Amino acid sequence: MPNPKEYKSVGLTTEAYDKLKYVAAQEDRPLGRQLSRLIDVAYLQIQNAKRGYRPASTGGIGSASTVMEFED
Repeated sequence: MPNPKEYKSVGLTTEAYDKLKYVAAQEDRPLGRQLSRLIDVAYLQIQNAKRGYRPASTGGIGSASTVMEFED
């Protein structure tokens, strides 16, 4: 049984779930790992925006790296 201190459940609409399945298949990741990746990317984007950084370019949904530029 999964450790409830380490894993949590969330509810998705069937439409969102189907989209997540599609994206995960394209990125060759399990659903949970793909969702975690999307959340991490969104979180970093929000944090960087607060710090005045913006992405120089995007490498796609599963990009291994993101280059940031400082906004003057």
